[in-house]
Amino acid sequence: MVSPGSKSDTSRSAVAIGQRLQLIREIAGVTQTQLARRIRVTQGTCSAWESGKRPPGLKIANALCDAYNVTLDYIYRNNTAGLPHALLTEINRRLYPED
Repeated sequence: MVSPGSKSDTSRSAVAIGQRLQLIREIAGVTQTQLARRIRVTQGTCSAWESGKRPPGLKIANALCDAYNVTLDYIYRNNTAGLPHALLTEINRRLYPED
């Protein structure tokens, strides 16, 4: 069993954060390079977040919230409360496609 705060737990959290960041970037229709320019980081940094190598820090996470119209709770904890309805609908459509 993994204890909270362990390296494995942190790695899974970073991967989950990365998956959410990639999803909302794709919904926004921007590339990693376009995002990187907008928030003044390198494309490699965006790639590292999305691949789960490391999560963004709080300052950058706030910039991502502004860029994508999402909350910190969504980025860090997958809490969808407070997301715009259209965005939540698109997230659900992509995560749970109808067969």
